[in-house]
Amino acid sequence: PLFAALVFAQDFTTYNMVTLDPTQKKFCVSVDNSVYPLSESKQSRLLFSGQAPKGAAYHYCILDAGNNVIEQESFDRYSNPDGVALNEIYNRTQTLVDLPALPKLWEYPYEAKFSDQLHKDGKIATLHFQAKEEDIDNMHADLNADVKVQGNMTYIGHDEVKFIKKMQIKLSGRSSRLWPKQSYNIKVKDKKDSLFGLQKFKLRAEPNDPSYMREKIYYDLLTKAAGVPARGSSWVRVILNDKPLGLFLLVDQLDKTWLRAAYGGAKKKAATGILYMGNRVLNGSEGQQFMSDLSYLGDDESLYGKNDAYLLKQKSSDKEDKDFTRLAEFTKQISQSSSFDVQAWNDLLDVDVFLKNMAFEFLQGHMDGYLNNMNNYYVYNHNNKWTWLSNDMDYVMGNSIGNHSNLYTGDYLKFGHMERPLVQAILKQPELHQMYKDFIIKIRNELYNLDILGPRIDGLHNMLLEDVNWDHSLPKVSSGASNPGTSNEATMSEYVSRLSVGGLQLDWNDYKERLQDPNISFDMAVNGETGHQTLYGLKQWIKNKAEEVTRSLSSA
Repeated sequence: PLFAALVFAQDFTTYNMVTLDPTQKKFCVSVDNSVYPLSESKQSRLLFSGQAPKGAAYHYCILDAGNNVIEQESFDRYSNPDGVALNEIYNRTQTLVDLPALPKLWEYPYEAKFSDQLHKDGKIATLHFQAKEEDIDNMHADLNADVKVQGNMTYIGHDEVKFIKKMQIKLSGRSSRLWPKQSYNIKVKDKKDSLFGLQKFKLRAEPNDPSYMREKIYYDLLTKAAGVPARGSSWVRVILNDKPLGLFLLVDQLDKTWLRAAYGGAKKKAATGILYMGNRVLNGSEGQQFMSDLSYLGDDESLYGKNDAYLLKQKSSDKEDKDFTRLAEFTKQISQSSSFDVQAWNDLLDVDVFLKNMAFEFLQGHMDGYLNNMNNYYVYNHNNKWTWLSNDMDYVMGNSIGNHSNLYTGDYLKFGHMERPLVQAILKQPELHQMYKDFIIKIRNELYNLDILGPRIDGLHNMLLEDVNWDHSLPKVSSGASNPGTSNEATMSEYVSRLSVGGLQLDWNDYKERLQDPNISFDMAVNGETGHQTLYGLKQWIKNKAEEVTRSLSSA
C-alpha cells in the first residue's frame, strides 16, 4: 500500500517498537487503519521508531520488500496517557505491569544504594549480545570448557536504551550445563562502564522450574519484604546475534561493586571485606563429598579451600584478607560458642539476617541451601562482623530432585539438618531460638500465605505468559534434559547419584519423568497440581506449607 502522507502536525507522536527477530528489517505502525513506516534506530538494530498521528488505537506490522503488510499484531494498543513513547515489544500486549506490592516486614539494616532502573517491578527488558559467530559456536560446542566470548551488548528497557561496548559472556554453573537451555555469566570489561551500577551478572535459564518464577519470588521476599541483603533480579529476553535464546532471570553477581552498594551506600572508597561461598562439592574422588557446613577443620587455612568445598569469591579491598584464614577463625568461634550470650553472638554475626534467611529456607523448602544441603550461601565479613547471603534458589517451593517429606514438614526443628554447626549453636541460646521462631510466625502470618502472595503470583503469571510461550517455541543450543524435551539419562542420572551420597532423599525416576512430561504447562506449574512428588504446583506448595506450619505451631 501507499503510506499515509506524512504531514507535520501537532497531533503526531513517536512510536518505538522492539523486534525479537533480528532477521526482520521492515516494520510499520498502523494508526486508525493508516500505515506509517518505522526506521531502524541508531541505538539498536532491534529498535524501530517513527512518527505518526496519536490516533485512538494502533498496532505494529511487518512489511515485505514491496512495502506490503505481511503480518500484523492481532490486538490494538492505546496511547500512553502521559504521552511518553515506550519501547514496545512486537506481539506483546503489555509493556509494564502493575504488580501487587509485597508487604515490608522489616527495614533494610545497612546503608545501601542500588539503582532502581534495572530491577523495576513489572517490566521485562531485552538484551542483545553481538559477538563473532565462530566464538559463540565454540562456547556452546564444549560445555565443559570455560570459553569466554568478547562482544558488545545493548540493553533495551521500557523507557531507556543502553549500549555497552565491551562485554564478556561465558557459560555458567556446574549442573546447569547439563541442560539444553544454558545459563550464562556476563561481565562488563570496562571498569568505567556498567549496567546501572552492575559490572557482573548472571542469566539464569531456570530449566527445571516450569513456573519460571520460584527463584525470582524468593529473591523478592528477601529484598522487598524481609529487608535482608540479597541479589537483585529481573526477567530479560535474550538475543545472541540473530538467535533468540529465550526468557532468563537476570541476577546480580556479588562482586566488590555490588558489596559496596549493598553495605556501604555505593561510596567509591568504601572498604569491602572478604567473601566466601559454601560450595558443597558433588564430584569428589571415589564418591567422596567435601562438605561446607561451617564445621571447624582446624587452624590450617588451606583445609578450607581444599577440593573447592569453600570458594574465596572476593578478597578484602585492603588485601589484608586474601585466603581462608578468616573463615577458619569464624568456624573456630562457632565451635567455641557454647558460652556466648546474645551480645556475643551479635558481635560476631548479623544474627537476625542469618535467622531470617534460615526461616525462608524452611518455609520455601530450600532443597539446595545451607540447612538441607550445606550449599548455595555466602558469608561476608563486613566491618569485622559476619553476615549471610543466600544464593541460587531454584530448587525451592516444591521444586526438587527428590522426596519432599523432610522439606514439606511444618516443624522447623525437623527441617533439613538442624545439626549444622552455625544454626545449632545459635539455637542453643534461648533468646535467639525464640527470635527464630518469632520470625517464622511473623513471616507465615504476614507474608507467606496465598492471601498475600496469591495476587502477586497471579500478576507475575499474567506478565510472563506471552514470553514463556515464546521461550517454549525456541530451539535450544545444546542437547540434554529439559521440560519438555529428551533426557540425557546417563549424565543426569550420574549427577543425581552424586547428590544421593550426601543423604538426600532423591527420586531420579520421578524427576526424569516430570522433566519430560508434556502435560506440565506453565499454568499447571503455577496454579495446579502436577502429580509428581518432585514438583508441586507453586500455589499448592505455599498453601500446604503454610497450613503445615500453622498446624505444627498450634500443637507445640
